[in-house]
Amino acid sequence: MKQNKTPWDVALRFLSYRARSVQEVRQRLLKEFTKTDTDLTLDLLKSKNFLNDQNFAEYWIELREKHRPRSRKVLEQELYNLGVERETIAPLLEALDDYKTALRSGEKIINRYRRMDEKDFMGKMFRYLQQHGFSYEISRNVSVQLWGQLTDSGD
Repeated sequence: MKQNKTPWDVALRFLSYRARSVQEVRQRLLKEFTKTDTDLTLDLLKSKNFLNDQNFAEYWIELREKHRPRSRKVLEQELYNLGVERETIAPLLEALDDYKTALRSGEKIINRYRRMDEKDFMGKMFRYLQQHGFSYEISRNVSVQLWGQLTDSGD
């Protein structure tokens, strides 16, 4: 026989998969529990430092930088959509350099375009970077730099 779930149990299980923002946990708990129970559980989670938007935002930015680099603008929007306040997000994004991030992002996929001529390479790389939120200027400059790296490597 299955026991009744408590908001605490549901929250801990939800947090066990990955770090979450306060808003994500709130939305999840409100599906099954009252606002009062949800608020009490959130306060307890915060007091035990299981839930902290600052830590979550740092984790999210680090994860994105490592695995799926995006522009500062895109990261800011993602975090805001996940319920993190802009005042929390802004200082964390100040240290990020969109040019370096775009370069790292392009280097991850450069081999896909290795056999293309310059025009096709530039078009595809530019579009890829634009789709990841980088500005026109950064996308263009990084595409040129990566084409130079590709042609200098002896291909």
